[in-house]
Amino acid sequence: MESFSIPGVGGILEKRIKDTESILIQERWKEEAPNETGFKIPAGKIRAFESIFDCLRREIKEETGLEIIKIYGEEERKSSN
Repeated sequence: MESFSIPGVGGILEKRIKDTESILIQERWKEEAPNETGFKIPAGKIRAFESIFDCLRREIKEETGLEIIKIYGEEERKSSN
């Protein structure tokens, strides 16, 4: 039987305050999946008919509570369509 991949997204969150840059890395622990425990970037699966940009915004909000201000490459993608 042929298997297909499930598309997903992940984001490296960057924050700049004056001259200081930071990135967000999550420490996650799942009791039901201890082998998946560790440091991760926020990520998730794309829903049917959802754009990668909408998926990234949704996953970041679900996993961190943060609202995305800018996604690098989004404007270029919109202007090329």
